[in-house]
Amino acid sequence: KTRPGVGLAARVLCERFGTVGVGLVGLQPSILKALVSRFGPNAVRVVDLNPENIGETRSGVQVWDGEKDLPRLVADCDVGLATGSSVVNRTLDGILERF
Repeated sequence: KTRPGVGLAARVLCERFGTVGVGLVGLQPSILKALVSRFGPNAVRVVDLNPENIGETRSGVQVWDGEKDLPRLVADCDVGLATGSSVVNRTLDGILERF
């Protein structure tokens, strides 16, 4: 079950940008699920730094390596959504530079 606020990001992205490719930086399963539900698995990309997640398929989307594949995600997506973990692990500045 998805928490009520989780779908908000997907809804706002859709309302603001329409049907676009979305890159999720930092795997948060419920956010990914909401994005896939709204945009479809072919329009969503996700990167993560946790080696246990990299290469796994979640909600129909393969999790890419957050260090190696961030440029690939940016090239494939129209908009990006960075999770709060990017602030905690001090990668937000590098993410913002790419987008």
